[in-house]
Amino acid sequence: MRPHTLLGFALIASTWVVGCVDSARADDEKKTKCESCRKLVEDFVQGKERTARDNFAGGDVAWEEEKQLSYATSETRLIEIMEGVCTNDHKCQYLMEEHEELLETWWFKNQKKHTDLYIWLCIQRVKVCCANGTFGKACQECPGGTKTPCSGQGKCEGDGDREGKGTCSCNAGYGDKTCASCSAGYYTNSGDDKSKSLECLQCSKACEGNCTGPSAGDCEDCAKGYEEEEGVCADQDECSDAEKPPCEGQSGTHCENTEGSYRCAQCHSACNDSCTGAGATACLTCATGYTREDDAKPCEDIDECKDHQSRWLPPPRPSDPNELYPGCNFTTFCHNTVGSFECRECDASCDGCSGSGAEACLKCSQGYELRDKTCSDVDECSAGSGNCDAELEVCINIRGSFRCDCASGRKRVDGKCPPKPAPEDDDDEEDSSATEKDEL
Repeated sequence: MRPHTLLGFALIASTWVVGCVDSARADDEKKTKCESCRKLVEDFVQGKERTARDNFAGGDVAWEEEKQLSYATSETRLIEIMEGVCTNDHKCQYLMEEHEELLETWWFKNQKKHTDLYIWLCIQRVKVCCANGTFGKACQECPGGTKTPCSGQGKCEGDGDREGKGTCSCNAGYGDKTCASCSAGYYTNSGDDKSKSLECLQCSKACEGNCTGPSAGDCEDCAKGYEEEEGVCADQDECSDAEKPPCEGQSGTHCENTEGSYRCAQCHSACNDSCTGAGATACLTCATGYTREDDAKPCEDIDECKDHQSRWLPPPRPSDPNELYPGCNFTTFCHNTVGSFECRECDASCDGCSGSGAEACLKCSQGYELRDKTCSDVDECSAGSGNCDAELEVCINIRGSFRCDCASGRKRVDGKCPPKPAPEDDDDEEDSSATEKDEL
């Protein structure tokens, strides 16, 4: 056979690339030799598909023509395929180097007779893999047989791998060494079709352990939170235990029964830390800010603002602006909230108010006037009440007031606007020009 110098070079170059990828090696070490061999074959097959063509360029053309070899089975194509095999996979690369001659033998002599490279290389020659449904050094059958390992209801550990242990990892609901029976908490669903494969379905949550069917009446034993009543595992209402109330001692809660259990739920916000159930009607007493007409009715929010409507009849102006009216002071209005109230600021246009906005003013503030039942801004500048210096200042209206800015963009000096610069006299300009000419 011709020395495969080009193939050897491709392998060395690929080894160097892989050797530079340390992070990939850590993952490679977890792989079995069979997994590395599968990776090698998968990459090789992809390389064959990638290089499938009738013609080629490059390579040792003279030698190819001399031996009358076609590109399809040429060394040139083999090298092109191998360049993409086991990239960034250290164990796969090592396996490829170790069995380089076997790959060449299959390529040049056996690929027509043994079309499946995986079977020929990984199972029959390198012997790191087994046929499907077998495992271990001797490729023995998985539990349940080769056709349906683990009875078709689990996974045979190491299936197809000579490093595999062959133990069954059963699907949920299936048990024993071959996954051929139902595990605890599941029952066999045979149905009308006796030829069907084993099907295991989950028992009712009312059951503890095994059952014979899907209902709470098929339980062998009742689960915690259930008790037998006329042959059926029925939910136990823990909240009905008057001697030992489950939520006793947990302030602000009441017992709420759930299927197979219970929970301590929060009382309604209208309740004063105690209730007999859900909702505002179950309050033993009402919380602050709530009231009820009688015990049969729910605790309802008190509208503190409604109770204090008399304050909106304007009383004499308080000498102290912070002096409180019922609930809020004169510069604020009462806004009802659930279980309480807030004192919110009046609009800037208001001198006292009964609500939000300029429409709720009791009286308009200075700089505002009542127009169409709304306190609106007074334009002091257009009304001529701006009191700005007409020669030096410009009146600028602002909400509720005005300001005087210096005219022509000038800035104040010591709090005063500077006068406009006086225009230069024409005679002075002519004298200045004459003087300049004399000097010249």
